[in-house]
Amino acid sequence: MKKIKCAYSLWSLLLFILIAPNQMMGQAFVSPSNKWYIDDCYIAPLQMTTICDTKSYWFEDTVTIDSTVYYELQTNDPEPIFEVGAYYREEGGVVFMKMDDNSEEFAIYDFNLEVGDLFLIDDSNNSIELEVLSIDSVTLISGERRKRMEMADALSPNRTTYWIEGVGSALSPMNPVYTFFLDTWVELNCFHQDDMVEWQLGDCMLTNTKTEEVPAEGITCYPNPATDALFLSTPRDHLIDRVAIFNLGGRPIAETILQGGQPLSVRELSKGIYAVTVIFEDGAVGRTKFVKQ
Repeated sequence: MKKIKCAYSLWSLLLFILIAPNQMMGQAFVSPSNKWYIDDCYIAPLQMTTICDTKSYWFEDTVTIDSTVYYELQTNDPEPIFEVGAYYREEGGVVFMKMDDNSEEFAIYDFNLEVGDLFLIDDSNNSIELEVLSIDSVTLISGERRKRMEMADALSPNRTTYWIEGVGSALSPMNPVYTFFLDTWVELNCFHQDDMVEWQLGDCMLTNTKTEEVPAEGITCYPNPATDALFLSTPRDHLIDRVAIFNLGGRPIAETILQGGQPLSVRELSKGIYAVTVIFEDGAVGRTKFVKQ
């Protein structure tokens, strides 16, 4: 009996080694398998547009500080518009960050939260308390399903974003204490795992400085930020069929049919950043983004 029990234990251990790490690594935020393409954006009010630079972030080497092992965050961005940490670690679905060798670590994600839970992010210079509004799931490009959490500013619940387990926030994913800055912000474009695109909201390649509101189709929107109405400017030979508005989690908010020169009503929208997809009568598609104040 002892031999059988021993063989069974070894077999169980082998299965755990072969299967469990793959499942765990697939959900991990702090992993050298992951890479993020992120836009640093700001509003240029005189040009009535938004300027964005795409930067990349990834984890590489490990360091041990006071007997705790961290991954070092790497980036091609010499001067991020918001502070990011030097070191990150993850334990039981909670992600911790250290600004530098001498600072205290603090939690920036907890993927174990349930609806109604509050979560405080406090980096000693800035803090924000978030509330979980809803939980569902999304399917990555590989087919893997991940937990998705709708997160709101606890003091202003109409300001929301989404966290995806292992991917992070759609806004300021490397340090979500800066989630709801409006005139300057950071947003996730694309998430890679093992060099494969797994989640995409924008460009998956590094670019030079770009104007988000003027894509190849020549669409502009103004005023930006908008309060009540948003006007769309398109090429003269392109007639609009319909317009759809999405939040940064990719969820459709509204869809409408517009006549030439007719404004798009945004009065009922909550404050935040939105994507607009314009479908033209000839089948062409254009996209832009705007900030609702």
